[in-house]
Amino acid sequence: MLFRVSDELNLLGSEMFRGGNGEVWHSLLALSHVFLIPRLKQKVTKGLAKTLIKENVLDVLELAKLCDAPDLSLICMKLIASHFKSVEKTEGWKILQEHDPWLSSFATDISD
Repeated sequence: MLFRVSDELNLLGSEMFRGGNGEVWHSLLALSHVFLIPRLKQKVTKGLAKTLIKENVLDVLELAKLCDAPDLSLICMKLIASHFKSVEKTEGWKILQEHDPWLSSFATDISD
C-alpha cells in the first residue's frame, strides 16, 4: 500500500511541477518528508528553488527547516544574503524577527 502511495505522490509531483502553485509545492514537500519519499522530496526541493523570490524566500526557508531540506535552506540563505535589503522590507521579515530571532540574526550576519 505504501508503495502505491509513493508512486501516486511521485506522479502528482511531476505533474505539479508544470504549474506554479506554490501552496501545492509546499504541501508536497511536507508530504514527502512525512512519508519519507526522497525522490519526491528532491524534485520538490528543486522546483521550489526555481520559484524563490524575495517575497516568499523566508516562508520557504522555514518550510525547508521543518521538512529537513538542507539544500533548499542553503539556496534560500544565499538569496537572502544577496538581496538582504529587499528581503528585510518584506512582511515575512517582520514575522521572522518576532517568531525566530535566532534565524533573523543569522540571516543578518550572513548578509554582511
